[in-house]
Amino acid sequence: MAHIYDLPSFIGRQFSRLMVIDIAPPGPRGRSMCLCRCTCGITKVVSLKNLLSGKTQSCGCLFMEKRESRHREAAAKVMATGIKRCSKCKEMKLLSAFGPRSVSVYLGLCSWCFDCWRDNHLRRKFGISLEEVRELIRSQDGMCAVKGCETLVDTGSPVDHCHESGRIRGILCTPCNVSIGMLGEDPRRIAGLAEYVRQWQQLLLSVRATTLNDSTTPVTLNRALDDGGSTNAELCTEPLDTGGR
Repeated sequence: MAHIYDLPSFIGRQFSRLMVIDIAPPGPRGRSMCLCRCTCGITKVVSLKNLLSGKTQSCGCLFMEKRESRHREAAAKVMATGIKRCSKCKEMKLLSAFGPRSVSVYLGLCSWCFDCWRDNHLRRKFGISLEEVRELIRSQDGMCAVKGCETLVDTGSPVDHCHESGRIRGILCTPCNVSIGMLGEDPRRIAGLAEYVRQWQQLLLSVRATTLNDSTTPVTLNRALDDGGSTNAELCTEPLDTGGR
């Protein structure tokens, strides 16, 4: 049999952090409800049954404070040991293996380690695992896949792929990856740009040879180019082989 309460007699009574300030309309199944004010100033409608049993003790601020306290204790323990458990791979790793997380006010670190974040990103975007990327890097001797580029690459370097088939082509350094994209992956433009730079370098070498000084300053070099540019202009008059463009 349901309890019958004299609701007005509860007005002004304190239950933990909640004080009953008024009677609220009945809740589901005719439950007696009270309008309460928490010590933090927030008002909340609470079941009288929960107030009497102690199930509801605040507007929610007490729960938040207890949770914050647990988190701060856990963060202090992690900072003292210098290791943290990754919630993805479940491995204990040094704090340096975790990235920053600005939304965390306790430890300031992500719950996933760098390797788990990178592996998740690679699988979603390229359908390749982090271990497969490491194998690619080993097959490239740890350097950019572009011939002539000796820049070292790692698991955080760009993954180059064919935009039509989606097939992975290699691991590139950032400058090479950006350059290919800016040139539209057009072999004619890439070859033309290489030839353009090569011809200008030939002109510079020719001017330096006439001055007989390899340590020519930029000011002196520019003056020599102005004076001898017309004499050496034939070095740059060869038509570029851009595939008939």
